[in-house]
Amino acid sequence: MPVMLDSVVCDEADAASLPAEESPLVKVVSQQNADGSWSPSGNLEVLLGLKPQEIGQRVPRQDMDLTLWVTILTVIWLHAFCADSKDEWELLVDKSLSWIKANSGADLGGCVKAGNDLLKTSVNPHVFDL
Repeated sequence: MPVMLDSVVCDEADAASLPAEESPLVKVVSQQNADGSWSPSGNLEVLLGLKPQEIGQRVPRQDMDLTLWVTILTVIWLHAFCADSKDEWELLVDKSLSWIKANSGADLGGCVKAGNDLLKTSVNPHVFDL
């Protein structure tokens, strides 16, 4: 039986082969860099529930690298909003935490607090081994 998809008629076999809409989790995870970090992008900001440019405007330290800030925010977001899928992202976050520790310098706890404030979450800083 033909199926109507966005003004295109397909048979059921064609419709079944179309990719399903990716979840926000898949979209966030797919943007992780090979080193475990996430780079700033407008698309990632939207996925994290933030307005464009908000990440850059709310960086907790003036000298802080935006990639570090985005990576901290993404780890917080995963713990706060994707906890039920932890088995899907846990190893990726372990890699991110190693990268964060190697690049964060002083006051990681303050950055985690600022990230929780920005994302309106309450992820425990122990997630970052603090």
